[in-house]
Amino acid sequence: MTAATTPEGPPVRVEQNGPVARVILDQPERRNVLSTAMVDALADALRQLQTQPGVRVVVLGHRGPAFCAGADLRSGGLAGLRSRVDLPGLLQMVQGLPQPVLAEVDGACLGGGMGLVAAADLVVASTRASFGFSEVRVGVAPAVVAVAALPKLGLAQARRWFLTGERFGADQAAAMGLVCEVAEPDDLPGTRDRLVHALLQGAPGAQAATKRVLATLPGLPPEAAYAWAQQLSRQLFEGEEGQEGMAAFLERRSPRWVP
Repeated sequence: MTAATTPEGPPVRVEQNGPVARVILDQPERRNVLSTAMVDALADALRQLQTQPGVRVVVLGHRGPAFCAGADLRSGGLAGLRSRVDLPGLLQMVQGLPQPVLAEVDGACLGGGMGLVAAADLVVASTRASFGFSEVRVGVAPAVVAVAALPKLGLAQARRWFLTGERFGADQAAAMGLVCEVAEPDDLPGTRDRLVHALLQGAPGAQAATKRVLATLPGLPPEAAYAWAQQLSRQLFEGEEGQEGMAAFLERRSPRWVP
């Protein structure tokens, strides 16, 4: 799999190991900022992965001491971004992937990088990770990242961290719902792999449908939500995965999608 290149090298590297694809932000010398090249390369990688049925889980990681330091301020920040998709399109792509997306954070995550974390389905972080909605400290607002972050944070937490721009650690991020598990740095790969293993037990079509449930139901009034959910549930029970899952349960065996 290829990615757009810059003079510093490819901004994004993809490593596939069976059903798991690792998408690595790979410009540590620039703290993996969201430059035009980075956004385009990341979007290209995700676009290719979403059409590969053999890829069951996408792990979004990084090389170097920063997961992502936010917008590329040397190029004018988001206003200077000349990406084919821009940040809103990138975050929608992360959220819209049919596969579960697990972000692995072992360093600083700021500004636009918080959008990537909030858009991921699951996030694991090491105790040396740090987070911050730092936009107000450079004279702008966390507007785009708020679309992804608010459903996880809620307004009360968002007011504090959006308005102060303070940094906070992995334990605080877990307490507010941005991070699902925190581990010591040496234990982070094992924590990641344990969650990946858990994700691989689920049916891929059912997981894609579950992501649609999570994206759709909060915006519907109760009556419409129940009607939509009932129709989806019926389709899934009658579908190939639903039939296989029930057969496997009754026959006391693993369903065919379990590696």
